[in-house]
Amino acid sequence: MFLSGKTINTISLSSLTIAIGMVVDNAIVVVDNVYRHLEKGKRPKEAAIFGTSEMFLSIAASTLTTVVVFLPMLFITGVVGIMFGELAIIITVTLTASLFTAATFTPMLCSKWMGSGQNGPKKKNRFFSKFYDLSEHWFKSWEEFYAKSLAWCLGHKKFVIFGFLAAFILSLLLAKFVGNEFIPEEDSGDMRSTVSMPIGTRVEETDKIASRIEDILEQYAPEKRFMYVASGQGSTMSVTMGSQSGSHIITNGVKLVPKTERKRSVKEVGQVIRNKIKQIPGVIKTGITTGNPLNSMITGAGGKQIQVEITGHSFEDTDELANKIKEMMEEISGTTDVSISRDLNRPELRVQVYREKASSLGLNMRDIADSVKTFVEGSTATRYREKGETYDIYVRLEERFRANPEDVGNLTIISPFTGKQIKLSSVARVYEVTGPVEIERKNRERMVKVECNTYKRSMGKVIEDIKNQLRKIPVPSDIIISFGGDAEGAG
Repeated sequence: MFLSGKTINTISLSSLTIAIGMVVDNAIVVVDNVYRHLEKGKRPKEAAIFGTSEMFLSIAASTLTTVVVFLPMLFITGVVGIMFGELAIIITVTLTASLFTAATFTPMLCSKWMGSGQNGPKKKNRFFSKFYDLSEHWFKSWEEFYAKSLAWCLGHKKFVIFGFLAAFILSLLLAKFVGNEFIPEEDSGDMRSTVSMPIGTRVEETDKIASRIEDILEQYAPEKRFMYVASGQGSTMSVTMGSQSGSHIITNGVKLVPKTERKRSVKEVGQVIRNKIKQIPGVIKTGITTGNPLNSMITGAGGKQIQVEITGHSFEDTDELANKIKEMMEEISGTTDVSISRDLNRPELRVQVYREKASSLGLNMRDIADSVKTFVEGSTATRYREKGETYDIYVRLEERFRANPEDVGNLTIISPFTGKQIKLSSVARVYEVTGPVEIERKNRERMVKVECNTYKRSMGKVIEDIKNQLRKIPVPSDIIISFGGDAEGAG
């Protein structure tokens, strides 16, 4: 494991657990066969040679039938290959080493330590003789103690049965003091955060806050090895792998030095950074993740550790319930970075077309929609070719003609039938509303999540407190509450 760069972790320990039962089988078979030859009167060296050669094909076939099951896992690619490749290589190398040892080292020791059945045992080394006598005394004492204990238990059956039953019940009562999590979070030194500014914040302002966050990372994370800070991406909103991007979003990440080279854990560093970022004016939401990024890829759970999913059609009812749950979660010990996945409503202009009036003037929905899109967002009118190169000619109104909501109503639509110019306000109502930045869905139903991370408390205990508090909050009949993310497995 050391030579291959593997570490002691859940997968490697599981590999050793699987192999440990089979790793001594080959040696046991060889030793038994060598002893059988010794009983026939052969000399120790001859018994070791013949006993091993007779059983080699058998133990080799037995070992290879197990190796052939795990060896193909080495060729698996992707995240699954990273995890189960380690399982395969450790089991394969361990069993192969046990076969090599059983065919070489074991018969050598048999020829040195095992005496001949005909000539009596070989003269023992003085040190080994004392060790043998001492260990034999220990084994006999343990055997006598076990025999006496077994006899006493058989004579007091009721006491033993009810005594162990009582101990088992008492141990169950201690379970509430034991923390639990779906997948224990290792200290891999990875720390990522997403900071949200008010929707509509200009990229220039977001970049100023990003510079302040960069200074915070420089000052309060001296254990860092690498870091990055990215601010504002375009003027549109998107969601990729559970993280948002937009002109008001700042993302940053830090890779700390190995755990043996620092005094603070990655969670402690993250907590300091979290508190400093929250003090920056204008920051409305922050979330810091300190786990291995591969975990979310393996489990398929994006976002924060604990997610309370609220499923319902009405935006108003689900938003109101989400705010109540958010306030409740903020009061629970061990929660941090509590937030609502549905961002604050974004202002937008809505155009309601009077269909009958528009139809009488020779306009349809597509003509109106295409015209408004061209005026406000722009469209490619034609292409210009020169010297083998093609250039798009993009047409859009100047900003001074589309800067205010009133300007949209004054846009003129040309009727394709009559050729007349018709004001948009004559065939449609233009009004300002607010709407969600995005609509999350689960099983084709609208959903909003209240999320949080944990700090200095196990996820299982935090989930228990959240469940107890949720029972006190009235929930409308058309809304369903469930747990998602890591909490789905831990809860």
